[in-house]
Amino acid sequence: HPSQSALDVPVRYTAVKLDKNNRFIILGRDLRGMARLQQRLVEAHQELERDYVRMREAEGRFRILFDTVAEAILVIEPNTFTIEDANPAAQRLLRSNGTPLAGQGLSDVFAPSEAAKIGELLSKCLSAGTADVSDLKLTTKRKANVTASSFREGRDVRLIVRLTDVGIEPADFTSHQALLSYLDDLPDGLVLADNDQRIIAANSAFSQMTQMSSETEAKGGRLHDFLGRSATDLNVLFSALKKHGVIRNFATVARDRFGNEEQVELSAVAAPSGEENIFAFSIRSVARRLSDTARLDQQLPSSSAQFTELVGRVPLKDIVRESTALIERLCIEAALEITDNNRASAAEMLGLSRQGLYSKLKRVGLDAGE
Repeated sequence: HPSQSALDVPVRYTAVKLDKNNRFIILGRDLRGMARLQQRLVEAHQELERDYVRMREAEGRFRILFDTVAEAILVIEPNTFTIEDANPAAQRLLRSNGTPLAGQGLSDVFAPSEAAKIGELLSKCLSAGTADVSDLKLTTKRKANVTASSFREGRDVRLIVRLTDVGIEPADFTSHQALLSYLDDLPDGLVLADNDQRIIAANSAFSQMTQMSSETEAKGGRLHDFLGRSATDLNVLFSALKKHGVIRNFATVARDRFGNEEQVELSAVAAPSGEENIFAFSIRSVARRLSDTARLDQQLPSSSAQFTELVGRVPLKDIVRESTALIERLCIEAALEITDNNRASAAEMLGLSRQGLYSKLKRVGLDAGE
């Protein structure tokens, strides 16, 4: 109905016929109360939409921060202590093999010896709201400082566990360092490395070999930065070490910090240390044993075994060239022996002219006048 106010009055009518004279009773219901309810419903729906948009924006910001923060963070379900979510930093720190952390138990990422400390940490967090513990051993052979805090998510409680990497677990480093203090004056380089081929400790001879200013400068570096012609060298070496436990006189090269190379021999041993292996390397320079030109002309090997020993020390083209010279010499000597030193018969047997035979005799170091 039209109203003198700004808004018309909404009315719902019901008509009832009374008799044959077409008289009706019309009943009207004022719908202004229902209209107000409908308006409030529309406003509530719009408010829900705005809240949903704000929630999505907040969740997006949380996910960006969660994924980009450098600190390892885990979200834990408190009843079963199961990992519900983990950021990429936690994945890198706790699972070097790429296995997803979600669904795993929190105790699975720590060394078995840390079970009691983890249980105490979580119990204290649930009762006091926050707790922390330092230097817990991880299954990845590293150590981390751990901080746990609780928060409420609706009616449920969740735990946030933050881990700060404090480096490689140095369980027996003191004993290694004590041993190196006695061996520091040896002329051979000594290096201790872990399973990841990272240097744990080194003596002063290794520092001089690699042009490092001190032994601690190499600590934490990759072994392949200083040893091996390629990554294959060290991969072969470590595979043999893990299989046999010891390697002797492995020929390779050592590089200093400026890229200069030196011929060396490695001897190595794998020694168990706690829950991981420690690899000890003795590095000896053999540059003085080799000729300046790294050739074989002055002393030809006399067997295939001696040629095999040259692999890795002398370029392949030099080995092939000198192998050809050795074969020629052996064949000429055999032909001369069979023909009782008759050059003409030996040349015919070898399919050479006499002049060609004399030329080869001089080239392989045999006196043509014998």
